[in-house]
Amino acid sequence: MIQGSVLGPLLFLLYVNDVTDVFGNKCRPTCKLYDDNIKLYSIVDQCELRYMLQQWSDMWQLSYFIQKCNVLYLDNRKNKPNVSTVLGGENIPQVSQVNNLWVIIDSELKFDKHSNQIVSRAQQVANLIHKCFVSKDKIY
Repeated sequence: MIQGSVLGPLLFLLYVNDVTDVFGNKCRPTCKLYDDNIKLYSIVDQCELRYMLQQWSDMWQLSYFIQKCNVLYLDNRKNKPNVSTVLGGENIPQVSQVNNLWVIIDSELKFDKHSNQIVSRAQQVANLIHKCFVSKDKIY
């Protein structure tokens, strides 16, 4: 596949469409395919997701771009476990927040960072609109 082509995202989706089939009936993560990204949501104790993903990757000879991968554990405990996730022999970094299609989701499911971002953007737009109506020329 050629990255940046018009058919690239469609061919990618056709290529990875069976990614959820590898998990079988005992472990069904929620899988979101969008453009050239895959997002998997799963309960950690429910299955060994990383082993199944590695098997799928080996079967299709598709490697992961670890720099674009991350793990977000949703947990509201103060002392969160630091669990390392390895995929393809490389550690996937654990993050405290992700930006998912302009929505900031943090590990405690608090939306204050997202709200602050929206307010900041709204203030910037309001300032631009204000500049359009305020004239620096004095009328005598």
